[in-house]
This record gives sequence, C-alpha cells and structure tokens, in this order.
Amino acid sequence: MGSERRRKGIETFMPIKFPLSSFFSKLLLVVASTLLSVLAVEGLFRLIGFDFEADRQRAFMSFPIAYRQPRKPLGDVYFHRYGPVTWTGRVLATGLRNDGGLDSAYTEEPELTIAYDSEGFRNPEALADWTLVVVGDSFVEQGYLPYEDLITTHLGRLLGVPVKNAGASYSGLHSYVAYLKHFGAAPGARHALMVFFEGNDLIDVEREAEWAFLYEITGRREQRDFIKQSSFLKAGYRFFSRLVKGDFQQDRLYRNAYFQAIDGEVAVSVNYTPPGSEEARLGTEYDLDRALADWAETADTLGMKPWLIYMPCKRRVLHDRLRFIDETPQEFVDWRPTDLPAYMEQRADSHGIGFIDVTPVLLRETRQGRLTYNPIWDTHLNRLGTALVAQAIADTLRKHLE
Repeated sequence: MGSERRRKGIETFMPIKFPLSSFFSKLLLVVASTLLSVLAVEGLFRLIGFDFEADRQRAFMSFPIAYRQPRKPLGDVYFHRYGPVTWTGRVLATGLRNDGGLDSAYTEEPELTIAYDSEGFRNPEALADWTLVVVGDSFVEQGYLPYEDLITTHLGRLLGVPVKNAGASYSGLHSYVAYLKHFGAAPGARHALMVFFEGNDLIDVEREAEWAFLYEITGRREQRDFIKQSSFLKAGYRFFSRLVKGDFQQDRLYRNAYFQAIDGEVAVSVNYTPPGSEEARLGTEYDLDRALADWAETADTLGMKPWLIYMPCKRRVLHDRLRFIDETPQEFVDWRPTDLPAYMEQRADSHGIGFIDVTPVLLRETRQGRLTYNPIWDTHLNRLGTALVAQAIADTLRKHLE
C-alpha cells in the first residue's frame, strides 16, 4: 500500500516530456511558412515589376554628366557618352553635395549649361573638320567649365585652328585609342594629343586590358546600362552585404590639407599619390606599352602626328606649399615627387610619340602662391590652371603647325 502511494507521488511530480519529433515538426512548419512567405513576396515584386535599383539610377542621374560613367558601348569593349545632351546647374557644388561633402566650397560657383554633341563629347554640333584632336579623361572633358574655358577651346584660339575635344571621364589609354579610331579622323587632322593623367591612368590601362581579355575569353563586356531589378531576395542580399561592409555614403569633410596661397591658407583635398618608374615597370609596363604602340600606329594610320601630354596630379604640383591636417592618411603626407614624368617621356619616345610635360608651368604658378586646381573634393584644374596648360601645349605645337 505504501509503495503504491509512493509510486503515484513520483508519477505526479515527473516532468512532462514532448516527443522530439513534435519539436522538429513545429520547426519545419515555421521554416516552411517563412519560406513560402518569402517566395510569395518575391513573386509579388516580380509580378508588379518593382525596381529595387531605381534609387541607384536616380542617384546616378542626379550627378552632373562629367561625374557619371560613360554608358554607350563603343566597339566590343569600351564606352563613350550618349548625346546630344545638356545639363544645367552648379557642377562642382552639386557633385560635392551629392557625395556627402560638408565643406563650404563653391558657394560662389555660377550656374552653367554643359552641352555635349551627338558623339557624347564637348564640341559644337557643327564641328566637321579639325587640325588637332585632343583625347583623354576628365582632364580633357572638363565637365565643370563652360565651353569657352576648356583646354581645347583655348588651344583653338591660341593656334588659330579648329580643335576637337574627345575626352570622357572614367576612361583610360585603351579607350583613348578607341576614341581616336572612331572619332578622330578628319580631312584636316594633323595632330593627335593624348592627355595622360598620372593620378589614375596607369590603373586604368591595366583595368581596360582586363576588360579586353575577359571579352576575348567570354564574349561579354562590362554591363553599365541600368536593368530593372525586381528580385526581393537579391535586393536583400545586396543590402546586407553593403551593411556588413559599411558601404553606405556618409557625410564628411573632404579637406585634408591647406595650401599656402599668396593671400593666406586655402583648404584643399589631395587624393592621388602617383607611383615611380620602378612601380610602373613592375605593374603596368606591358599594358602601357601596348596602349602607346596602338596610339602611335592609329595616329599614323589616320595621317596624324601622335603626342602625349603629361598631366600631373594636385599632390605633385602643390607639394612645396601644403600643410596637412592631423587626420590625413600617412600615405599622402609621406609621398614625395617621383620620376614618373621622366619615365613616361622615355616610353613615349620609344614609340615615336611627341612629349609635352605641363608640370613646370603649373609649378611656377604654385610657387608664387596661386592655386591652379579646384580646391575641395574635385581633382581637376581650375580656370587659371587650364589656361596655363593650354598655353604650354600651344607654345610647343605652334612650330609644328607653321
């Protein structure tokens, strides 16, 4: 009797146990329900054609044209701009604001209308013949200046000959050759000028060589057109990837140094540290020589003399008159002028290409305390620097036009 009561007591206080299969059944039900819900949402967004990339396209289009990648295919690999097209506004101020810049620069910048011809370059639509064609990246396009202040416009006035501008930002030496082939020929064309920017053209020549190699083995080019993206799953993956990488725009100050100007300090930003000849030889010499050889051959085929214009970066030109702030990355503080100009002159000479280095004329102005570049965020020449560079090029070319 007692043992029976004890047994019943034990049974009364024993914990209740659920079968393990019941737990997994419920877990499976939750997973299945979640999966079905996600698939339903995925199907809904695809059905209605919702575009998760619309904000990206709007952000792209909000920038002035010169700060957008060219998107119109050219040949099998390269790109140029769509045209004709115009953009009206304050170019530098808009670009700085859209990139989250907090610096109080370009407050006095006037509103401009920037026009591109049907080929996507900054020329009058009626231009049908020219003596010079100038090819390069944003240092030729100069999408922040009015037409009358472009390097190419200055050259036309100084030399008294028609000049064609074939410049587009986000392009490199192989693109320059393609621009010359497709857009440079003209009955009166006698000189082809390639503007080599030391800040990124060695990087770009390697990148564009990779594009060409990938096209050879896959038959596909880089995709730059905006394609509607209606996948909820893909959008979620991209969002969390960017979240993990911290790849979201943040407002910040772009100034990292001060230029010692003739009338006081001017806040500036420097963001290129060009390599020396040794680094260039180890990294890009093969691709560089291929591009220069193609440039010389293309110009010769079209009946033009090939030139290479060496364009220095802001860090080189302002070197002697910079005071860096404490937060500036050490690579910019420690950089010293390299022998890249001499190396590029040697490479150009080996291919029979005329060479003009505009660094000296910019250095002379800098040492007098005058700024020749846009100060904040933007890396390019200002009006003064542009006029000086055009004069230096014209002084060399004039005797070749007589």
